[in-house]
Amino acid sequence: MSPNARSHADYTVGWVCALPQEQTAAMAMLDERHESLSKPPTDTNAYTLGSIGQHNIVIACLPKGHAGPNSAATVATQMVQTFSSIKIGLLVGIGGGIPPKVRLGDVVVSTPDGQFPGVVQWDLGKSLEGALGKLESKHELEGSKIPDILEEFGKAYPQAAKQYLNSTSLKDVLFKPNYLHICGKRTEDIGEDDYLGEYGASDDDNDDGEEEDDDEEGCISCDPSQIVRRKHRSMRIHYGLIASSNTTIEDAEFRDRLNKELNKKLLCVEMEAAGLMNSFPCIAIRGICDYADSHKNKTWQKYAAAVATAFAKELLGCVQSSDVEGERPIRDILNEVKDELNQINRDIKAGFGETKKHLDNLIEVQKVQKQNEALEWLSSIDSAPMHHDYIKKCEPGTGQGLLSSEELQQWMNVPRTTLFCPGIPGAGKTFQMAILIDYLSREFRHDDTIGLAFFYYRFDRQDAQRPEQLISNVIKQLGQHHQPSRERIQGLYEDHKKKGSRPLIEELVHLLQVIASLLSRAYVIIDALDECGDNDYSRTRLLDSLFSAQKKGLNICATSRKVHAIEQRFEDAIKWQVIPSENDIFSFLDRRMAQLPDFVQSNIPLQEEIKECIESAIEGMFLLAQMYIDSLVD
Repeated sequence: MSPNARSHADYTVGWVCALPQEQTAAMAMLDERHESLSKPPTDTNAYTLGSIGQHNIVIACLPKGHAGPNSAATVATQMVQTFSSIKIGLLVGIGGGIPPKVRLGDVVVSTPDGQFPGVVQWDLGKSLEGALGKLESKHELEGSKIPDILEEFGKAYPQAAKQYLNSTSLKDVLFKPNYLHICGKRTEDIGEDDYLGEYGASDDDNDDGEEEDDDEEGCISCDPSQIVRRKHRSMRIHYGLIASSNTTIEDAEFRDRLNKELNKKLLCVEMEAAGLMNSFPCIAIRGICDYADSHKNKTWQKYAAAVATAFAKELLGCVQSSDVEGERPIRDILNEVKDELNQINRDIKAGFGETKKHLDNLIEVQKVQKQNEALEWLSSIDSAPMHHDYIKKCEPGTGQGLLSSEELQQWMNVPRTTLFCPGIPGAGKTFQMAILIDYLSREFRHDDTIGLAFFYYRFDRQDAQRPEQLISNVIKQLGQHHQPSRERIQGLYEDHKKKGSRPLIEELVHLLQVIASLLSRAYVIIDALDECGDNDYSRTRLLDSLFSAQKKGLNICATSRKVHAIEQRFEDAIKWQVIPSENDIFSFLDRRMAQLPDFVQSNIPLQEEIKECIESAIEGMFLLAQMYIDSLVD
């Protein structure tokens, strides 16, 4: 074995990264790279070996695309089993900062703070704790060596430095918590005055430009007036609480509520540390790359990874190798307390599970409330009571002609199809539509991807039936049970809420098109279209809007009296004439016979004569049958 040959037992520092850019920055910090060593077949990690000062280091990164606590725990567990002499654990990478204390480009180090243990519930070892205290004091007296370490990085790897060290091109922009990200113009279009604020730039400000990843839009059209104005300062190092989650946090209001629940001591949020609590006693070091809000992107990630790894290197420089020798290997500690930890872990998970379940429920309730608020804002029209009144008046078993027709089956099964059902006044068009609506509601009640919208035109309600109102109501009905559609409606609501405005017909038509494309099928039923006046082009604008949205997947059904202008609009539609069948008429009259005087009820031939006379007199006007029988009852 050569003098420089090393064994697994020579490595005492384990360094875990979650992302490739974090691993790249970690490798750049090594003073020397070592040759690879063998590993057991059960170890799936890919290791980078090297040294910083007196310390031999093992670097491992989570598999690409598998960030999170479970993956982190697997990587760390395999590491300490293969390298059994590891005594110091480092989790180094990026995280989301908690304003106003923490800024982009800062470093956060997990340390216990009062009742909160950071993310680490272990004794880190006297060597690492002592080094942290020593380093914090040195920073107060002399400042951090991070700039010097980054300068060395740049000299050693000039190509990588263009991406990892170009902090002068980055802008630290923080938006107000209740302002959500909007897609549109580039971040660099946010003017200098918009983010410098009333204080202007200080000498230590490096934020005078921006370079974005190719796959990042940035805050393309976010409102600059929503930017929080802050005085610029240089990078800082914070010690305290890091919260670890199994999902990415992209909600500023949730972030701030979480900080409030933790007595406003929270500095950072991330995804891996919780997975290492019971498998890899370590210190978490996070470079801040975003504010855990909807505006987060990858612009700051590489620089944040670089400053975090630079701090880790500076920290290791304060740890004496002789002190590390006196520490116990992490694997021995894990094996010794395994049973106790398992029980503690079960208790923690049980409590955390209940808390998380409760929190998730609260978040879901709040989400539903906001979406319901958006639906009510969009349209307060409720067609259900009117529909309920009509369906109650329908004779059971009647109105089946349309339901069994080939025309209806074609309309239901062929996307972007129109069905036009004309009929004379009193033919029962409204009741026929009520029966159809009831049928579709029951047929698709368990499928949220199929939308149904309907409205009954009433001549005496013209003011509440303008095109904008009806299109809004159609959108509400189609999307109210479909989560992706609810989210789009809420987006429109949020856009107009802050302006105190209402959407134009063009916006509504666009949203209707979007929702129609999101749904697997979308049915819109309009009854009594002839009741919609066209003096102000209301009917024309309504039909133009619906037919425009039909291209994205709407199936439209309408009834009307025989009005030439309306029939022209439905010239290419499937047609089904509304004519009450003899069976429907006689079923209705049979039921009403029980309401006639006793002498009629006792005389069956008389009843038959009455029914035949009425049936022959109405000439297809179902409404006349009702009027005739009502006159006999009275």
